[in-house]
Order: sequence, then C-alpha cells, then structure tokens
Amino acid sequence: MKNHKRILIISKSTADISTEDVIDWLILFGNRPERLNGDSIEDFKSHSITFSINDVGELISNTGMTGSFYAIWLRRWSDYSSLIETKRSFDNSVSSDLVAHIISQLTRDLTVIENFILSNIRCVKFLGSDNKKHGNKLNNLLLAKKHNLEIPEFILTTEKTSLNQFFEKHNKKIILKDLSTTFNYELGSILYTTYTELITEEDISNFPNKFYMSFFQKYIEKEYEIRCFIIETKVYSMAIFSQMDDKTKVDNRKYNFQNPNRTVPYSLPLVIEEQLINLFSDLKLSSGSVDLIKGLDKKYYFLEINSDGQFGMVAECCNYNINYEIAQFLCS
Repeated sequence: MKNHKRILIISKSTADISTEDVIDWLILFGNRPERLNGDSIEDFKSHSITFSINDVGELISNTGMTGSFYAIWLRRWSDYSSLIETKRSFDNSVSSDLVAHIISQLTRDLTVIENFILSNIRCVKFLGSDNKKHGNKLNNLLLAKKHNLEIPEFILTTEKTSLNQFFEKHNKKIILKDLSTTFNYELGSILYTTYTELITEEDISNFPNKFYMSFFQKYIEKEYEIRCFIIETKVYSMAIFSQMDDKTKVDNRKYNFQNPNRTVPYSLPLVIEEQLINLFSDLKLSSGSVDLIKGLDKKYYFLEINSDGQFGMVAECCNYNINYEIAQFLCS
C-alpha cells in the first residue's frame, strides 16, 4: 500500500509507545507522517518553535506544519507536566502565592496556544478530540442517559443534609469521585493522588454542614469492569475482573502489580455498542475510550469517556491490532 498522503500527528511526547507503533504502520504504508509534540512547546530550553501567519492568513511554522493535511490525529496534547519543573525553578525569594499565580497563567496561555494551533490547521480527516466538552463527566453522563445507557445515580451537592439523604437512599453504599482530572501533589519524594473512594458514615459525620460542591455516585456492585476503545464504528472491548481484589475493587487504578487483575477480550451486546457509537457521533468524537460496569443486576452502566483514547492496555491484553486500524483510518 503506497498512499504518500500528508498526515500530521499531535502527541504528548516522543515517549508515547502507541503513537510510535502507529507511525511505524504509516511508514510501512508508504507515508512520512509529520509530528508535533505538545511537550516540545512547553520545553523551550530544548526546542525552538515559532508560529506566525503569512500574507494570506495561513499558519506557518518552523516545524514544517504548514498548509493542509489529508489527516490529523490528535493523539494527546501535553498535560502541562513540565510546568512542575518550572515551578521548582523558582527560588525561595519568590512567594509560593506568586508562583501559583504564574503557573496558573502559564497553563491558561498554553491552552490558548493549543486552541490556536488546532483552529488553524486544515485536513480532510480528523481523529481524536479537539473539543474540551468531551472531558466534562457530567455532560457525558446526561448525554449517555439520553442515548438510553444506564448510568449510576449521582448527586452534586454542597450540603451534608442532601448527602445524608442520598447515602440512606442507596443503602449506605456511595462513592466520591473526581469531577475532572486526577489531583496529584508531590511533596518531597511522596506523590499524593486522588482515587474513587467509598464514603462511610464516619466520613459523613466528619463533613461540615456546608462544603465545596462535590460529586457522589451510587456504588454499583459489579461482575466486572469493561474498557472499550472506539474508532468510528468499531468497538474493541476488554473485561477487567477488578472486583476479585479488595485493592482494586472500588478503583482499579490502585493496581496490584503482585497479583494483576485478570483481563480478557469481551463482546458487548450489539445494542450497547450501537448506543455508544451514537453517543460518540452526538459528541462529534471520532475515537476515545469508555469505561463501563457490568452490574450484578446484569445491567451495563456507563461511567465516563476518556477522549484522549488510551488504548495500549486494551490492544496488548486482548491482542487487538488497534495501531494498524488507526493507521488504516488515517491514510485510507
């Protein structure tokens, strides 16, 4: 297959193995994909990057990212992790409050740069997500419900009284979840992070009567979890038997490396696959990952979408050739 099409890949960094595998397939098909790493824009000490606009209003850059592309794959933008190093570069003479404001400003600036670049490159085919709404868990839950997918009942509240009522309604089995990305905080050599956690009566008793608005969900007793990767109308699914280990039962990110969860290829009911594909179509999302739960009540519960579409684990554990399928999509 010799396509010789112009393809741009926007990835987080050169260390992304899944991106490298797709590039290998594209090269095998006769293409020479161009690449822009989000980390390169942040790491100004190691990379020299310039963007400007020419006389006819086209984006030009010393990266070679000019004109139109046949296909663009937005694999992952930077997660701004290099700003942690920027934060460390300030000495003790700069107040921590000022450092926090500077990092916040740099994050907003990088978001503007990202939107500017994505808005000014043209292509016939686009794979990935260039719309921040895909990361809104609450919107995605409501939209999933409109597509007749089951979702765990949830409450967004600032009141202890409302939380207590929700707690009692669901037989004292509810969880607390992040609304956006996982919170990470590094203190010395220790990294603190947030997980999905069961809420106990003791937890609620220690809550003040009013607290910052938080997201609580009914805890679903499960047979297993399901991670899907979707590309257009193809759904690749994997069952994760996380409920067999107390460490991973509530949140499988608390991974047990000594006794890993069993994972197997899985076929969702066709009606569930169709609902997910329609949900992605409604979101104008061409690819991404979905987390679901198969409850003990035999129902499938939609949990959330990861529009960055982490698929390495699904592909490797289930022997799905997803890298090949992505390359085929980009150049076919």
